Amino acid sequence: MDHLKSSTPNEQYSWGEIRPITTKEEVAIKQKLATINPLSDKAFKIALSDEDFFTLITEEILGRKLEEGMISYNGELVFTVKGKEIRLDNLRKFPKEWVDMEGQQQTDDFPFERHLYYWASIYAQGIDAGMNFSELLPVTVIVIYRDKGESPAVETSSLGGSLAIKAGKSKHLQLIAVNAAKWNDVKSEILKIYLAYLHLGLLDNEKPELFTGIDLNSRTAKDIRQRLANSCKYSLLEIFKEEGDERMEAVYGEILTREGEARGEARGEARGEARGEIRGKATVLYQRLKMSPEEIAKELNQKVDDIKAIISNL
Repeated sequence: MDHLKSSTPNEQYSWGEIRPITTKEEVAIKQKLATINPLSDKAFKIALSDEDFFTLITEEILGRKLEEGMISYNGELVFTVKGKEIRLDNLRKFPKEWVDMEGQQQTDDFPFERHLYYWASIYAQGIDAGMNFSELLPVTVIVIYRDKGESPAVETSSLGGSLAIKAGKSKHLQLIAVNAAKWNDVKSEILKIYLAYLHLGLLDNEKPELFTGIDLNSRTAKDIRQRLANSCKYSLLEIFKEEGDERMEAVYGEILTREGEARGEARGEARGEARGEIRGKATVLYQRLKMSPEEIAKELNQKVDDIKAIISNL
């Protein structure tokens, strides 16, 4: 958001009927963004609503592959406890199991009873009329929490604090707690980076000494940070909606829209440049070196049909 600058009428933010953003509003946006951690309720849900990312992180925690063919139930299953509605953060149904991913930003102790209740509710609603109880699918609830200290309920493990409970040989109950503060003990590089950002937050001026053992310039680190940064940015829009601040919701929504359009244009230009480069190289290889389309495709790591299309237009 560094590109945001105070405006006067007819300058940057005079989109449609929305008057320009003021200095006060710009400051308010930056201050609110600075308080949002990727493990906060809305940001956590938004980041893991991406099914590929959900699968990646879940498999890193479970240490096994999940079956393809998931169904998402985000926000659809609502449980009521003493008149209070409870919506799960990220619930997925796979062919042979349920997996729920929950975020817990502030806890003095691991909220065991709450997440056991989540497990029981998911498990119970899985039975339909005419089904045999043996057809109930196993349920795994994964909770990532941010505590700095050890929780008495959580045993230290390779996940940096994990509690796994299994109900007998059936293994229908599995509750896994992951302490983000123990990110440095994790062996998986992807999970280490993810937990580090959940615990330390997205620092404006990243301090390498806080991320010992992580290459912040790696493609993986940059990708995860970008995903989490986007989730924080879009969660702020949800916050403005909840607060009923229509003015800030409209302005900030337009800012996000324009940013998305700019990124799309940049990606399009980059793809165009890449295609132009391939076309130029293919032309040289075909006309000067007399290479066949198959040879050119192999040399440039492209599809033969694409190279043939380029050659046919020469």
